[in-house]
Amino acid sequence: MKKTLKKISDVCKLIFGYGIAIVLFAGGLTFFGYMIALIIGGETATAICTWIYKKFVPIMVYATTILILFGLLSMYLAGEKALTPEKKKKKDTVSGEAESETSQPEAPAPETKEGAEPAQSETSAAKQETDGE
Repeated sequence: MKKTLKKISDVCKLIFGYGIAIVLFAGGLTFFGYMIALIIGGETATAICTWIYKKFVPIMVYATTILILFGLLSMYLAGEKALTPEKKKKKDTVSGEAESETSQPEAPAPETKEGAEPAQSETSAAKQETDGE
């Protein structure tokens, strides 16, 4: 069964490879079509550009979509997991230990006696003094 899947995968890769190369080459040719239309000018240039945009480019998009499906099919038949994220295992390293040693714990909140108000910071005390005046 694996041999059969491998053969099908190889055929799909072959179709994908040659097909994408042809579509990329055809996409490059559109540049030359637009350049020729720019040089010619007039209504002929409009006709060339319209044909490229409305007839040629949609065919390339459909062909590319189908070829990408061949590429994905070949990957899954071969058992490749190129589009699946992998979980990386974290290792205990010296830098990780040093990082935990250098990190400082948060300072504990000041303790207050029952019924006593916590101490005010200097800025809030100064603000209250100016508000009172």
